[in-house]
This record gives sequence, structure tokens and C-alpha cells, in this order.
Amino acid sequence: MATDLQKAIEPFIISREFAVPVETLYRMWSDRDAIIKWWGPKGISTVVAELDVRPGGSYLYGMKTPDGMEMWGLWRILDVEPQHKLVFINSFSNAERELTRHPMNSDWPLELMTEIQFESIGSGSRVTIIWTPHQASDIEKAAFEVGRDSMKMGWGGALDSLDTVLRQA
Repeated sequence: MATDLQKAIEPFIISREFAVPVETLYRMWSDRDAIIKWWGPKGISTVVAELDVRPGGSYLYGMKTPDGMEMWGLWRILDVEPQHKLVFINSFSNAERELTRHPMNSDWPLELMTEIQFESIGSGSRVTIIWTPHQASDIEKAAFEVGRDSMKMGWGGALDSLDTVLRQA
């Protein structure tokens, strides 16, 4: 009999609607100068960003906290359908693109399959984020399950920042 952790993990899903056309929303995720204005946790600034949105491309970003701590992340882009979806594996990394563990939770999944869906709704648009552990151990899957409230807060904060940037444009 399979244990709870051996069963398929339910993805984490969060959506948000914006009062902009889907083309604008997609650009906020696919244009380097646009994404650095809002990507990341509240209060943390992006200091390095290299973005190549195409299958086989990547997004390497470095962030700095107000107290000077640096964190790096890497998207390895698998699929792109402009204005419809981006699919990538999301990981923490270092500046050399080597995968690293979460700086505050060593049990966090090393890789997360990420699908960002974009859709038009009336005169606005909706983004939906779907996050699932990728090639994860049972310990990593358990950390993912326990971290759902934190994911909701983290993604919610990032989407709040995106909304702020879009309202100021």
C-alpha cells in the first residue's frame, strides 16, 4: 500500500486577474526590464537578471535583501507559447547557474516544475501559476506540502508587486 507521500502531490495553484490585456501581462513575465520591476519577495531587490525566453533558454536572477543577503534563482525554460504559457523548472542557484538548496529550508524541493498560464478575460487578463515538485524525494515532497501557506504568501506578494507595477504604468 502506498504511503501518502508516495502518492502524486497535488500542485500548488494560484491565480490573479489584472486590468491589462494579456499581451501586457505576458510581457511582464517575458521581458527582462519588466520582470525585474516586480519579481521576487516583497522588500527584496533584483540586482542581476539575464532572461532568454525560449525553449532551452533561462532566467538567472540575483536578489538582495535589505540586510545584504544575496539569493539566486534559475528558471530552465522548457516550453513557451507567447501570451498563453511559460513552462520552466524553477530552482535556487548560485551566480554560476549551479543548483543550490533553499537558503532557509534545506528540505525544500531542489526543482519545481512551473507552468505560468495567461488568458484573456474580457478587457483584462488572468495569470495562473501551477507549481509541482520535480524529481523530488519524499522529504522534499513533505516540505512542499507543509509549505503551502508560505507559497500562498510568497506568490501572493509577488503578484501584489506585479499589480502595483501594472497600475503605475
